[in-house]
Amino acid sequence: MKRKAREVSESDWSKVFDLRCRSKRGEHLSPEDRALLLAAYKVDATRYAAMSDDVFVATAAVADWRPVAAAEHKLKKDGSGRPPAFEMTENPD
Repeated sequence: MKRKAREVSESDWSKVFDLRCRSKRGEHLSPEDRALLLAAYKVDATRYAAMSDDVFVATAAVADWRPVAAAEHKLKKDGSGRPPAFEMTENPD
């Protein structure tokens, strides 16, 4: 059975701290609590890995936005130092 990934909201972090303490003491955690704890560990690992980087780009399996038109070829630098501009449209949910 495939489980849906658990997101960690700002209000979850105090609960995550409590769950980490309970887990270290060897207490039983519900499947929902284990999913939240795993998601929090993944968020922490990602933040740690990106600490020394100047830019962090996150993607998901399904994006909320997509380019209106695909490029016919590679978007090459034009010497201006600016990123390329292209129009985006929302993907359906």
